[in-house]
Amino acid sequence: MRTVPDLIFAVENLILKGEPLDDQMFNEEERSNYQKIKNIIGSDKPRGYDSRNLKIKNSLKEKLLRLIFNFIPNKSKYTVLQRNVIEIVKNTAIANLLKGLGYPKLSLSVYDSVYRKSKKYNHQEGVIVSSRSLFYGEANKGNIKQAHKYYSDCIQSLKLIENEILAEWCEAELRSHFIKTKEITSELKEIAAQHFLTLNNVENRFRSRKFLRNINTVGIIHFESEHKYVELCDFLKNNLNNAENHFADDASLHIILRLYSLNYLLRIKDFLSFQEIYKVLLPSVVPKSYQWFRIHELSMLYHLRKGQYKECIEIFDLLKKQVRFKSLNEDMQNRIELNWLYAVISKALKAGKSDAKNILSEVKLGKYLNSIPDFYKDKKGMNIAIIIVQLLYYIILKDLDQLDARFEAIEKYLSRYMKSDPLYRSQCFVKMLLQVPKQNFHPVAIERHADRYYWNLKSMPFLESHHPNEIELTEYDVLWDEIMHFLKGR
Repeated sequence: MRTVPDLIFAVENLILKGEPLDDQMFNEEERSNYQKIKNIIGSDKPRGYDSRNLKIKNSLKEKLLRLIFNFIPNKSKYTVLQRNVIEIVKNTAIANLLKGLGYPKLSLSVYDSVYRKSKKYNHQEGVIVSSRSLFYGEANKGNIKQAHKYYSDCIQSLKLIENEILAEWCEAELRSHFIKTKEITSELKEIAAQHFLTLNNVENRFRSRKFLRNINTVGIIHFESEHKYVELCDFLKNNLNNAENHFADDASLHIILRLYSLNYLLRIKDFLSFQEIYKVLLPSVVPKSYQWFRIHELSMLYHLRKGQYKECIEIFDLLKKQVRFKSLNEDMQNRIELNWLYAVISKALKAGKSDAKNILSEVKLGKYLNSIPDFYKDKKGMNIAIIIVQLLYYIILKDLDQLDARFEAIEKYLSRYMKSDPLYRSQCFVKMLLQVPKQNFHPVAIERHADRYYWNLKSMPFLESHHPNEIELTEYDVLWDEIMHFLKGR
């Protein structure tokens, strides 16, 4: 059973929480089998164990699944919606079991409870299963009016679920395509446009909470591929309004939509709307959760874009202190640290030549730069930002040896990977930066030789550029002004 580790993790995290198995429910052989598997999983590196040693007895597996079925969600950890959906799922299983065992009247009483709760919490699977049995039961009693009401609800839920499945398929196809190509291709762009048009034509009354989650992903891929970020922000805003009006109890859906909104509001530089959503969103998430870190990451980017480098560094210091920081996925850690790095670089530039080197030495940026993976591993993504920050770092230190060592590799990178339209601003800016050591740090010569790249950069404003949000962390126009002011200073 390949899912044995997941079963053990589920039992430990949901039920036992460090306590041993109940010796009244589990015999000695079962407890020994469980402890042996638990030790193997806990002693090896993640997924580094031999699955052949994870054989679980059928009697033990059945009892563990029974434990999970009887799981009672904690009020402090789970929302009202989550707790009620868990109850709906359990009661539906009980009603189905009673019906199959030949207790129709008893099953109908349970189905009635499932139906009422499912209607209240917009749980379509519960509505369709319960109303289907209830309309048949009422018809057998001659209550055709009540039976028709259940039948109508059954058909309504069937339509909602049909749209959910359609939306799930649209999202699944786009995800599968993206996993294979790792980039937005013309084919993906075309498929996304077709899927979005199909889903967007669905009437609001036939959009469930699950449908909203899936159309949200499809819409993001569609608008991202078209580089229509303003329209994307409007789309997310409409989805959030819809969720608040029709699914007020679904806090997780609201959080997801607000998180996406924060990201794209930064892309269109709508800082006022960003702050409004941020103030609502932060108190609604669990502290130290993945979402909590993501919100703070976006807040760092907000302060970078606003030129508030001190605030950005303070947020990084807060995140770095958290025990969970080191267990975050590598991509998130790298993004957070890169935001901090840009803030420190800009702080050093603004401080001037007299204090810049001290600022850099205090945070040991050299050690951090040496730990960054080789940028050739990522041809068009975040490593463009890493290349730029390395150039900035050694420009501040006026380290010609380090800059010379990078010239050839960076120029090859420019010619091979930075010719595409989305990276046009980055290409211009890197060429501007390369003029600094080439012109021996002389401001007048630098401005003269970088002039055509500078105006090329200006010809493609930040808001009109097609670059991804994670590449141009601080606007290149702002960074260039900071660099030139630094070089002209004493």
